[in-house]
Amino acid sequence: MLKRSITGFILGLVMVLAIIFSLWTAIALLLIIYLFSQIEWHQHFVSKRNQKVNAVFWFFTILWILIDCYVPFRYMGTTTVDHFLGLSCVSVFFIAVFTHFTFYPNSFTKESIHWASSMIYIGLPIYIAISFLVYNPIVNSKILLGFIIINWSNDVTAYLVGRSIGKHKLAPEISPKKTMEGFLGGGVGAIIAAFLINSLMLNSLFSPIVCSVLGVSLWLAGTAGDLFESRLKRNINIKDSGHLLPGHGGFLDRFDSFFFIIPIGVLVYLFHIIF
Repeated sequence: MLKRSITGFILGLVMVLAIIFSLWTAIALLLIIYLFSQIEWHQHFVSKRNQKVNAVFWFFTILWILIDCYVPFRYMGTTTVDHFLGLSCVSVFFIAVFTHFTFYPNSFTKESIHWASSMIYIGLPIYIAISFLVYNPIVNSKILLGFIIINWSNDVTAYLVGRSIGKHKLAPEISPKKTMEGFLGGGVGAIIAAFLINSLMLNSLFSPIVCSVLGVSLWLAGTAGDLFESRLKRNINIKDSGHLLPGHGGFLDRFDSFFFIIPIGVLVYLFHIIF
């Protein structure tokens, strides 16, 4: 527990500093998350017997990094709402597909989860986050950080409530330690965090209704992302996706919910702007 807390504190501090320091440090952070998550995906979900598949996987992984690096140079100050509104909608659609797989794994063949899936699961949310930052670096860096803090609040509150009073299992076949009490406690924590961030960080940018929608959306998305990665690990009988983050496992273990909350959070924000 101590190791997990220390790692979590250091990682959280690095993420906060990287996001608020500059656009370039935020992009560097996102690309590091993308690269190490792809490496872990390759280790567990890409057949090492097929060298052609390996070559294609790494070709598209590197290509995606180059595209992500190109975005700030090409679209700085010109990225439109439509640019990532469409991307967010596409990503949310695939989140729904992944969530369906979480609870109904037999409805998909093994080929459904392979190298191409990681470009959608990992690559698309990272691209959306970078595009979102480029659209308005000063304001959107705070909003992106807000999404992350709301998700952290969900995780921490769910853990504390579940450990204290949790009795009823949420999804015992997927994640035996998660409870309904912890799940609901996480929702309360996410909503409270949304209101606090809106007041303290964003100068009351959102109305109370939007704050509530944002908190609930990120609570559900974060939980779905966590369960999805747990399902993936159970399918191949592993406990952790890696060992780079002591007490947390790997990058996929730590950022599983991150890949779900970014498209959802951006979509809520875009609807707030449009309507």
